[in-house]
Amino acid sequence: MQEYVVNRPDEGAMEQALRENPGNAAGTVLRLAWQAGLLRDEIQHLTWEQVDFLDGCLVLPDRKVPIGQELLDWLRNLRDERDRSQEAVVLSDRDRKAADATVDLPAGQKRVGQAGANRGPAH
Repeated sequence: MQEYVVNRPDEGAMEQALRENPGNAAGTVLRLAWQAGLLRDEIQHLTWEQVDFLDGCLVLPDRKVPIGQELLDWLRNLRDERDRSQEAVVLSDRDRKAADATVDLPAGQKRVGQAGANRGPAH
């Protein structure tokens, strides 16, 4: 069986990146990837209809992803701050429309990368 290496960012560096990007596209992408384990395509296409606030999960086409209370509360606040006409969860910072796969993450990635990543075999 092949052994996989899982790269996990330093938790402190990730929390700092999230604090510095509270409601922008980069922060939203980082939260969904880190706290829910979503893939880029899943993040890009995530809509508010797929966020189940009652059951605390994300309902994707091929699976349900349970999410913690912290992420659930954060998503609820994000939704409440938004214009309800937008279906996409991740919006471009520039024009507030659905973000494409090229959301600019250099600042957050640099901070997380500078702090180092914990590497080890997947369990």
